[in-house]
Amino acid sequence: MQEYQMTKWSRKFGGGRTVFTGENSSLTSGQYDTDIDTLPDIKDGFVPAGTPIKADDAERTIEIFYAFETNAVTAYTSGDTSFSVQVKKGWEGSRARVGMVLGECPASDLTAEVTDPLTITAIDRTNTNYDSITVSCSARTSTQIAEGTVLVELKKDSNDDYYVKVLPNALLPYDVVKDPNVLNMYGLDGLFCHPNGVLLTRRIPVIPSIIRTYMRAQDVYVRYSESKE
Repeated sequence: MQEYQMTKWSRKFGGGRTVFTGENSSLTSGQYDTDIDTLPDIKDGFVPAGTPIKADDAERTIEIFYAFETNAVTAYTSGDTSFSVQVKKGWEGSRARVGMVLGECPASDLTAEVTDPLTITAIDRTNTNYDSITVSCSARTSTQIAEGTVLVELKKDSNDDYYVKVLPNALLPYDVVKDPNVLNMYGLDGLFCHPNGVLLTRRIPVIPSIIRTYMRAQDVYVRYSESKE
């Protein structure tokens, strides 16, 4: 079993663990804001380079796309309104936050309604390789969550239906960490094209295939590699 130890984050291209090969290129013009409350606490973890984001050029804002892969089969008994789910974590530490709403990533349509939303009510971060998150739900229709299932962050619309919260159009070129001494996060960049290298996917949290396909349609060009380099 491989165990991870969180390394120091970095604002250099590729982050503290160098998730991109090749040279820095094709960044947005920078100076984007992000909601600091959507970032993990620095004592728990950070958002690593290579994470998908949505960069809004008109509003000059960046939103983080959060995805988590389950570490084991999660049993669910009909009628339960609270249960625990194990989600994998790596060198970046814990990215989950209490209050975050998760749901199974859509298979074919990112804009489709996501049923069975799960609200995180507590997080046990003591295991090195995964977080055990306690979630609440109201009317879950399936009986278990399979190992390897990808859960993504959701948002609620005006009709109280849930959808994927962030539809990304870029990637973070470096690690992003919450500074506990500031009230706002300003000056972020996005990477939309990386023609002279690859993104090492074993070094970052899971990016579902439907998200990769969606980003290509948003003119994001990057090659993904499972190389161990």
